[in-house]
Amino acid sequence: MRQGGGRHGLFRSEGGLGNSKFLRFAAGRSDRRQYWACLLIVAFALWNVPRGMGNDPVILGLSLVSLGFALVVWPLTVARRLHDFGRTGWWFLAPVAVGSLAPFAARLGVQASDWLAPAINLSFHLLVGIVPGDEKDNRFGPPPSLQRADLETFD
Repeated sequence: MRQGGGRHGLFRSEGGLGNSKFLRFAAGRSDRRQYWACLLIVAFALWNVPRGMGNDPVILGLSLVSLGFALVVWPLTVARRLHDFGRTGWWFLAPVAVGSLAPFAARLGVQASDWLAPAINLSFHLLVGIVPGDEKDNRFGPPPSLQRADLETFD
Protein backbone atom coordinates (compact mmCIF):
# COMPACT_ATOMS: atom_id res chain seq x y z
CA MET A 1 0.00 0.00 0.00
CA ARG A 2 1.36 3.40 -0.99
CA GLN A 3 1.37 5.91 1.82
CA GLY A 4 2.23 9.56 1.75
CA GLY A 5 1.41 10.20 -1.92
CA GLY A 6 4.44 8.49 -3.44
CA ARG A 7 7.86 9.84 -4.26
CA HIS A 8 6.75 12.94 -6.11
CA GLY A 9 3.50 13.88 -4.38
CA LEU A 10 2.80 16.72 -2.01
CA PHE A 11 2.42 14.28 0.88
CA ARG A 12 5.60 12.30 0.21
CA SER A 13 7.57 11.05 3.18
CA GLU A 14 10.87 12.69 2.23
CA GLY A 15 10.20 16.39 2.81
CA GLY A 16 6.92 17.95 1.72
CA LEU A 17 3.89 17.81 3.97
CA GLY A 18 4.27 14.08 4.64
CA ASN A 19 7.10 14.78 7.06
CA SER A 20 5.14 17.30 9.14
CA LYS A 21 4.03 16.51 12.67
CA PHE A 22 0.54 17.71 11.69
CA LEU A 23 0.03 14.90 9.20
CA ARG A 24 1.61 12.36 11.52
CA PHE A 25 -0.99 13.41 14.08
CA ALA A 26 -3.80 13.00 11.58
CA ALA A 27 -2.71 9.51 10.52
CA GLY A 28 -2.53 7.76 13.88
CA ARG A 29 -4.92 6.40 16.46
CA SER A 30 -6.33 8.03 19.61
CA ASP A 31 -7.53 6.30 22.73
CA ARG A 32 -10.66 7.28 24.66
CA ARG A 33 -8.74 9.46 27.10
CA GLN A 34 -7.26 11.57 24.30
CA TYR A 35 -10.69 11.83 22.66
CA TRP A 36 -12.43 13.15 25.78
CA ALA A 37 -9.53 15.52 26.58
CA CYS A 38 -9.75 16.98 23.08
CA LEU A 39 -13.53 17.27 23.42
CA LEU A 40 -13.07 19.39 26.56
CA ILE A 41 -10.50 21.63 24.86
CA VAL A 42 -12.68 22.09 21.77
CA ALA A 43 -15.76 22.74 23.91
CA PHE A 44 -13.85 25.43 25.78
CA ALA A 45 -12.67 26.95 22.49
CA LEU A 46 -16.21 26.98 21.11
CA TRP A 47 -17.59 28.35 24.37
CA ASN A 48 -15.44 31.44 23.82
CA VAL A 49 -16.65 32.06 20.24
CA PRO A 50 -19.99 33.74 21.13
CA ARG A 51 -18.19 36.03 23.56
CA GLY A 52 -16.22 37.47 20.65
CA MET A 53 -19.17 38.53 18.58
CA GLY A 54 -19.13 42.00 20.15
CA ASN A 55 -17.35 45.13 19.02
CA ASP A 56 -13.85 44.44 20.35
CA PRO A 57 -11.63 43.37 17.42
CA VAL A 58 -9.10 41.60 19.66
CA ILE A 59 -11.79 39.42 21.25
CA LEU A 60 -13.32 38.79 17.83
CA GLY A 61 -9.90 37.73 16.49
CA LEU A 62 -9.32 35.36 19.40
CA SER A 63 -12.79 33.91 18.90
CA LEU A 64 -12.12 33.28 15.23
CA VAL A 65 -8.81 31.59 16.10
CA SER A 66 -10.68 29.41 18.62
CA LEU A 67 -13.27 28.51 16.00
CA GLY A 68 -10.56 27.68 13.45
CA PHE A 69 -8.77 25.54 16.02
CA ALA A 70 -11.96 23.63 16.78
CA LEU A 71 -12.82 23.12 13.11
CA VAL A 72 -9.39 21.62 12.41
CA VAL A 73 -8.62 19.66 15.58
CA TRP A 74 -12.02 18.09 16.28
CA PRO A 75 -12.45 16.24 12.94
CA LEU A 76 -8.85 15.02 13.12
CA THR A 77 -9.33 13.72 16.65
CA VAL A 78 -12.59 11.96 15.75
CA ALA A 79 -10.88 10.41 12.71
CA ARG A 80 -8.01 9.17 14.90
CA ARG A 81 -10.52 7.74 17.36
CA LEU A 82 -12.36 5.97 14.54
CA HIS A 83 -8.99 4.60 13.40
CA ASP A 84 -8.54 3.11 16.88
CA PHE A 85 -11.37 0.67 16.30
CA GLY A 86 -10.61 0.04 12.64
CA ARG A 87 -12.94 2.51 10.89
CA THR A 88 -11.98 5.12 8.36
CA GLY A 89 -12.10 8.77 9.39
CA TRP A 90 -14.69 9.47 6.70
CA TRP A 91 -17.30 8.07 9.10
CA PHE A 92 -17.02 11.47 10.79
CA LEU A 93 -19.26 12.76 8.00
CA ALA A 94 -22.10 10.31 8.74
CA PRO A 95 -23.88 12.48 11.35
CA VAL A 96 -23.30 15.53 9.14
CA ALA A 97 -25.04 13.77 6.26
CA VAL A 98 -27.96 12.79 8.47
CA GLY A 99 -28.20 16.35 9.79
CA SER A 100 -28.33 17.73 6.28
CA LEU A 101 -31.42 15.59 5.62
CA ALA A 102 -33.36 17.17 8.51
CA PRO A 103 -34.80 20.07 6.43
CA PHE A 104 -36.11 17.59 3.88
CA ALA A 105 -37.71 15.54 6.65
CA ALA A 106 -39.44 18.68 7.93
CA ARG A 107 -40.90 19.31 4.47
CA LEU A 108 -42.29 15.80 4.51
CA GLY A 109 -44.01 16.55 7.81
CA VAL A 110 -41.72 14.52 10.08
CA GLN A 111 -42.10 16.05 13.53
CA ALA A 112 -38.82 14.62 14.80
CA SER A 113 -36.74 16.69 12.39
CA ASP A 114 -35.97 19.31 15.06
CA TRP A 115 -34.35 16.88 17.46
CA LEU A 116 -33.40 13.93 15.26
CA ALA A 117 -30.18 15.33 13.78
CA PRO A 118 -28.74 16.56 17.12
CA ALA A 119 -29.71 13.25 18.77
CA ILE A 120 -27.95 11.24 16.05
CA ASN A 121 -24.90 13.51 16.23
CA LEU A 122 -24.71 13.22 20.01
CA SER A 123 -25.21 9.43 19.86
CA PHE A 124 -22.45 9.10 17.26
CA HIS A 125 -19.92 11.08 19.29
CA LEU A 126 -20.81 9.29 22.53
CA LEU A 127 -20.41 5.95 20.76
CA VAL A 128 -17.04 7.00 19.34
CA GLY A 129 -15.93 8.05 22.82
CA ILE A 130 -17.14 4.90 24.58
CA VAL A 131 -16.29 2.02 22.20
CA PRO A 132 -12.93 0.48 23.14
CA GLY A 133 -10.25 0.42 20.48
CA ASP A 134 -8.50 -2.57 18.98
CA GLU A 135 -5.95 -3.96 21.40
CA LYS A 136 -3.64 -5.07 18.61
CA ASP A 137 -2.32 -3.41 15.48
CA ASN A 138 -4.89 -2.64 12.82
CA ARG A 139 -4.58 -1.10 9.36
CA PHE A 140 -4.08 2.34 10.94
CA GLY A 141 -1.12 1.35 13.06
CA PRO A 142 -0.31 0.19 16.58
CA PRO A 143 -2.50 0.94 19.61
CA PRO A 144 -2.14 4.49 21.01
CA SER A 145 -0.16 3.30 24.03
CA LEU A 146 2.49 1.85 21.70
CA GLN A 147 2.42 5.00 19.54
CA ARG A 148 3.26 7.16 22.55
CA ALA A 149 6.24 4.94 23.35
CA ASP A 150 7.41 5.16 19.73
CA LEU A 151 7.09 8.97 19.70
CA GLU A 152 9.14 9.27 22.88
CA THR A 153 11.97 7.32 21.28
CA PHE A 154 11.53 9.27 18.00
CA ASP A 155 11.95 12.72 19.54
